[in-house]
Amino acid sequence: MTQFTNEELTESVNQHRQNTKIVGRFWPEREKLARERMNEEFQSKLKHYGTDFIALPDGPAFEREEVQRMSADMKARGFTGELPRYEIFDKLLDFKTCLGIYFDSVEGTEFMEHFDIIISGLKKNGKNCTPEEEDMLRIWLDEQAISPGFIYRALKEYGGEESLKKAVFLETTASCWLDYLLRCRKGDYYRHRFPALGIV
Repeated sequence: MTQFTNEELTESVNQHRQNTKIVGRFWPEREKLARERMNEEFQSKLKHYGTDFIALPDGPAFEREEVQRMSADMKARGFTGELPRYEIFDKLLDFKTCLGIYFDSVEGTEFMEHFDIIISGLKKNGKNCTPEEEDMLRIWLDEQAISPGFIYRALKEYGGEESLKKAVFLETTASCWLDYLLRCRKGDYYRHRFPALGIV
């Protein structure tokens, strides 16, 4: 069995404290703090956007909105100096199509590009969806970075349950079909999840 010095053990603990999922699992007080901070950001976004779900034309549009939101936040906290430059991740700036954006106090912010195609498919509610719309609905359902909350929220906004059924070739009238489908495809979200302060 390998013997570690006290210095090596201390270094290992300090390294693990940088990983928010490990921190949440072994340091409950850190998990509590992380969840409080995520909820603060969630409340800030609710105040700015007026909702937990939006669709924007592209990534740069989201960057402009976030600059306004964060500037207002800092001014509300009494910050009077020059505001730091805010930049979103390059990958988001590269999104040139409609972005579906869902804000969640636990999961954080979730993004789905080509969301105009998903909206179009949902609004048809299973009638004459194009192959492209059905493909995008399947991708949306299978994308592991998209939580069940995002799916439920978009369905509340646009309807379209029948479009989802057709996209995955599901024929049922059972009331629990959507919960069953999401548990099959997104099972990780139904277990205890620890906060991860970052974007995947």
